[in-house]
Amino acid sequence: MTLQIKEETPQDIIRRYSALWNEEVEEIALAIALVESEYNPNAKNPNSTAKGIFQFLDGTWEEKCEGDPLNAEDNIKCGVELIGKKEIWRWESSQDKWSPLLSPTLQAKIREECSCVVYAQSRGLAVSGNADDILPNSPPIVGGGILFQYPQAGHIALIRDITDTGFIIEESNYKRCKKTERLVDFNDKYIRGFIN
Repeated sequence: MTLQIKEETPQDIIRRYSALWNEEVEEIALAIALVESEYNPNAKNPNSTAKGIFQFLDGTWEEKCEGDPLNAEDNIKCGVELIGKKEIWRWESSQDKWSPLLSPTLQAKIREECSCVVYAQSRGLAVSGNADDILPNSPPIVGGGILFQYPQAGHIALIRDITDTGFIIEESNYKRCKKTERLVDFNDKYIRGFIN
């Protein structure tokens, strides 16, 4: 009797690498891979250099990955690792297609991590719309919001504490689709006001 070994599918490989992270990474990775290539390791975009299961562009592959982008194992290893490191923004051009495949809870979490306004709302600030359009209405207070105007876009963060030199803020999407905490100097040239 000959023992037959079942070959791993791309979905199996995604699950194996995702086990090093968590179930959310697995859910996101499976959805992105389905939308990007239908799990086809040989997929190539005729309009760009994107290739493989996660459709990596040549520049991204050279910067972030190792091996052959058309090798399922190499492509999946890199894709799952980037998703695990919260670099889902790399697939934002297809997010309208893969996001609906996720659980409602995970969709909400991604919206919060990728939008400073949604994050501020989740922390109790009564804001909506675009961060550029929010008007200052308060002096700085712990638990209030701090508004920034960067060259590329407006931004809102939550003031966690006020120190002798500045504000300790909690925010989302200052670093693309990540939650961060940092100290901002009182004289930061990008501060445009505060909200309560």
